[in-house]
Formats: sequence, structure tokens, C-alpha cells
Amino acid sequence: MNAIETLPRHPRSSLLRTVGPAAGIALICALAVLFWSRDEVSGNRPELAVAPLTPEPAENAFVQMLNASRMIPADLVDSNPKKIELMALDLVRDEELEARLSAAGRPAALLLKLALERPASQAPQTITPDTLGDIQSLRRLEKALQVQALALARSGRADRGLDLALLLAEAGRRLEESRGNTVFWSTGNAFLDAGTRIVDLIASRHAPSDEALRRALAALPSLRTDPATLALAMRCEYAAFARHVEAAGQNRAAPARASLWQSVSAGVSNLPLFFKPRQTENLFVAYLDHSLRLIDAPVSSRTGAPIHPHHDPRLGQRHRLNPENTVGIGLLAVVTPPWPSLLTNRLCEQSQLSLTETVVALRLYHNRHGALPATLDALVPEWLPAVPRDYVDGEPLRYSREFFSVWSSGREGLEVRSATDDVAPYEIFARLEFAKAPAAE
Repeated sequence: MNAIETLPRHPRSSLLRTVGPAAGIALICALAVLFWSRDEVSGNRPELAVAPLTPEPAENAFVQMLNASRMIPADLVDSNPKKIELMALDLVRDEELEARLSAAGRPAALLLKLALERPASQAPQTITPDTLGDIQSLRRLEKALQVQALALARSGRADRGLDLALLLAEAGRRLEESRGNTVFWSTGNAFLDAGTRIVDLIASRHAPSDEALRRALAALPSLRTDPATLALAMRCEYAAFARHVEAAGQNRAAPARASLWQSVSAGVSNLPLFFKPRQTENLFVAYLDHSLRLIDAPVSSRTGAPIHPHHDPRLGQRHRLNPENTVGIGLLAVVTPPWPSLLTNRLCEQSQLSLTETVVALRLYHNRHGALPATLDALVPEWLPAVPRDYVDGEPLRYSREFFSVWSSGREGLEVRSATDDVAPYEIFARLEFAKAPAAE
């Protein structure tokens, strides 16, 4: 008799043994559903499995589309589909729905409109609980707009879907520029990335008109943002963090503000002598400016870029690590993204824009000539001012007429591609589906 059998039996032990396997199977099924419900728009993945729009009333069609798609996250479907529908249809700018939409409450859509209308030079906002709630609404809105844009394209309205994807990308650029903190910057980055990838999908797999493609090609260059935008956001965030910690150290009895730095400031309020907010802010901002300048610098200048700010001799002796400020440097290193990651993400964003411009230009070329060009040089100067480049290594984007593909090197430096190769890590990739079909007579 083993040790388990010697234990006293509970009256419910037989029931638990019966329910246990069933509960395990149910858990496995739930995890499988969650896995298949992930909403990822990527160049090497199939489109979102959305049902085409039906001729039923608009207020029901979008909800049915959400419920019919197993690849839509459950939190989007369960978080008031009616509200998500209103927000998405609002940005489609359907004139027939204007009267109904004007009376609906749409905080996320209104915030997005504010971002689209707000000048970049305006003073940034601070992070509050309401702001964080708006960000969550914006991320749900981003997913809904992805679905709506692809549904429009699949229902034969590719021009409308392309315009909506461009609006999504434009909103991301404005969110990056007009909000003075990294939380809104990362949200805007997600909008911009989703919008440009959907432009790739619609231009490659559907049939937008040449007029819509030309509009997209004219709008894409304006989506590139100056690296100083991210530097401004980081400076504002560091300054807010420094003021918050400084205030907590001077007035420990004051209630902690509900902000992103609440837990951090509470931990350092008793160590005012070991944390020098202004010095730490200047140290990290100097390193940030140096890192962002590497985006448009030659690749040789980016080789061996420093990982830690105090390891870079070019920042000067005064910026080296001060043992008295070890706490400050350590805290800011924890609460902010690592600079190599920020730089890589920024480079990939610029490469994604290059790839989107290339896909749209290739579609226009194919529509006119009925075939793909031998090289990307054929797109210059009629469609593009120059061959778009891969910002990771500074070289022109990779292109293969044989495999109907455009891609970047990514961080792995991939140079050879076949029809069955997987996408390398951090690689930007698009397959030109329109060129596989025989040209129309």
C-alpha cells in the first residue's frame, strides 16, 4: 500500500477523481482556444479570419463579424461589441451613420480624434489612471479597426479598407508625436505597425484601385517620424519621474499619486541621499540622444553601440557612473525599456515603412505592365524617389521576382531566401500574392 492510499479518504474524494480529468481536458481546450484566438497581423501569417460584411443593418453586421471570427481575442468580443462597433465605424467615416454616431459615447474614438487634430508642439500630458484606461480602449480600438479594414477589403471595398488602414497608421504617428510619454509612444507605435502591415495585406492580396494605391504611396512618406520625437517623450517621462521622486522624498506624509511611478517612488522616498533625480535624468537623456542619432547614421557607426550609458566614453567624463547615484541609475534602468531594444524597434519600424512603400509601388507597376520588375530600380523615379532601404543594415530592401517576395535582413542578416524559408527573427517580410495569378488580358 503506497503513501497515498494510507491517507484518510474524504467523502468527496471519488467525486474529485471523477471531475479531475474532465477539468484538465477543459483547461487544455480553453488554452487551445486562446492560442487560436490571438490577433496577429504579420507578413508571414494568413489574414484575419473575418466574415465578409453582410447586407444586414450595420449595427448587427460588425458584431456578427466579431463573433464569427475565431481569431479575434475574446476580450474584444466580450468588452461590449456594440461600443467597439461604434468606434470602428466612426473612423470609417460612413456618412449614413454620422447622425447615429454623433449621439454615441466614444471616449477612445474621441481621444484618437484629439491625437489626430492636436499639434505636435503642444505640451505633453501626464499619465493618470484615466489615461491608462484610455490606452486600453485604444488598443481594443486598434484590433477592431484591423478587423474592419480587412473585412472591407474582403467584401469588395478594398479602397475603403486601404484608406482605413492608412488612417490607423496616421493615428499612430500622431499619437507618437503629440503625447509626451513613452506609454502613448508605444501605443502609437502599435497603431502605426498595424496600419502599415494591413496596407501590405490589402495591396498584395486584394484589388484596390490605382487611385487608392497612389493616395497610399503619397501618404506613406509622411508617416516617418524624426528620432527627436522619441527623445522628447523620454525627456518628459524622466522629468516627471524625477519630480515625483523628489516630491515623495520631501513630503513623505503626502499620499502617493496614482501614476506609473507610484511603486518606484515609494521605494526610494527613504533614500533621498542616494538618488539624484536631475543627475540621472541628464545621464539617460544624453545616452538617449546618442542612441537615436544612430538610426540615420551609417551602419559602421552603429557597430559596438554601448549598452549602458556610463560605458560610453563619448558622453564625457562627467556622465560616467557615480557610485552615489547607483540607486537612481538602477531604478531608471528597471522602469524604462533598454536602449538596444528601443533602437532595434525604431529601426524595424522604419524598415516596415520602406517595405510598405515598396509593396504599393510594385502593385502599381504590376497593374500597368502585367509583371513584376527585374529589380527595384525599375520603380525609380516614377513610383519611388529612391529604392527603399533596410534601416537595420542600411542596404536596399531584398527583393526576389522569382519568389514574389520583399524582405529586410533583420538582425540575423539573412541573405538567401527560398519559397519555403521561415521568416528570420525581427525580419520584415511581405509576399506579393497579386503577382502569382496570371495577368489579365
